[in-house]
Amino acid sequence: MSNLTPYLTEGDLIYFDEPNDADEGSLLHIFWKLNSNKLSVVDATPCQVLIQVEQNDLKFPQFLL
Repeated sequence: MSNLTPYLTEGDLIYFDEPNDADEGSLLHIFWKLNSNKLSVVDATPCQVLIQVEQNDLKFPQFLL
């Protein structure tokens, strides 16, 4: 996600197809906590989430593997 955030701009859509999965859910949680004022949920089901970018300059930490 840290590689993607510099390229996301206002109006872009981000689709999470497994938001309850441990890995993807953790990623979504961190991304939302850092950027909740710059994102909006377009639609959600228990198995999917569609988010729209409302403002540029999204943040996500650089993780070292």
